[in-house]
Amino acid sequence: MNSIAFWSDQTLKKKKVLRGFLNREKDDGLRFRYDNWIDPAILKYISMSRKFAVSPNGEHIVIGNVDSTALVLDRFTGKIIHRLKGHRKIVLAMNYSNDNKHLVTADGAGNVRIWNAETYQLLASKKLHNFLIFDVDFNHANTEIATSCWDGSIAVWNWKENSVKTKSES
Repeated sequence: MNSIAFWSDQTLKKKKVLRGFLNREKDDGLRFRYDNWIDPAILKYISMSRKFAVSPNGEHIVIGNVDSTALVLDRFTGKIIHRLKGHRKIVLAMNYSNDNKHLVTADGAGNVRIWNAETYQLLASKKLHNFLIFDVDFNHANTEIATSCWDGSIAVWNWKENSVKTKSES
């Protein structure tokens, strides 16, 4: 890593290390590495695409945060009104049900979480993929969640009955 170390003349022990801002170890919740052949493409996509969801009533905006949370913001003030915790990696996809009762979030580890959109209590959670989820949405009846993953697979989870159907690109 690019850094400068200052050593004591008397004890020959390291006194201080200076590192540049761009050379610091990342602590962004992504846990992707540039030396893995697939991760640089994922990191490039993430840096170019910032998704968000607006509640059907127009009062709230949800955005994913690099610390593995999703932030619920008041659309009019921009203030954080709730922080949804429990994901393992960055939250990349989110959506409200069309009846505004539920909120779904999905992360970079393939996990999906369904929240009560009023109380923000966790209602259900499921690992649907092995890689990051790009998109997530409810069906019209709000009983199923459809997801699309980095590896080209899709999953449909009936979260009320806890059944999953998947389809992979072949």
